[in-house]
Amino acid sequence: MYTYVTENTTGNTTHTNATPTTHIHPTTDQQGAAARLLQSATHDGDHDTLAAGRTSALHAAPFNNAEMSAVYVTRLRTQLEELVVQLFQGPVDREKVKSVLADLGKTSTDFRGLATKALDTLCGGVMPRLRHVLDAMASVGYELNEAEYAENEVADTWVQQLLRGLQVSLHWLQPLLTPGNYETLFHLVLDKVCVLGEGR
Repeated sequence: MYTYVTENTTGNTTHTNATPTTHIHPTTDQQGAAARLLQSATHDGDHDTLAAGRTSALHAAPFNNAEMSAVYVTRLRTQLEELVVQLFQGPVDREKVKSVLADLGKTSTDFRGLATKALDTLCGGVMPRLRHVLDAMASVGYELNEAEYAENEVADTWVQQLLRGLQVSLHWLQPLLTPGNYETLFHLVLDKVCVLGEGR
């Protein structure tokens, strides 16, 4: 389960996998967290054996804090707008309050921007781990004769190698990141792979 950091009323920092009932405590250190999270991986490259322990979870927390903050700010805005309809009868008063609440939309966008920027940094750290697969992809010819086509039907092609490379390089991050962050990271990596493939 992914982890994010919350701050309770006494000022003590806690770590939780459940829905927080206190204010989310965002951090501005997402960029450094990307490097620390990658360093927490095993050095032999076998990420499937990585124990997603407390240290790795804490390094992933800044990503999750930013993403979950965006989610909860959006939810807060929706709930407040529903209350406005109940508490304010006049359309002018409602519009005034809603114009103030509109700032929450920018806050949510800013949090998502922090998360995306940090995930892009994390993506940049993951890409070198796919270098051997990308090199194999770059050497592949797309115009195949019948013999080469038949061989590819049974041989271990670069496509299978790429899928395995993605699995090894990204799977260990899945339990550490929120579903939204993991999906964003996965698409960032795929986009970079496609750009490299198209540019060969």
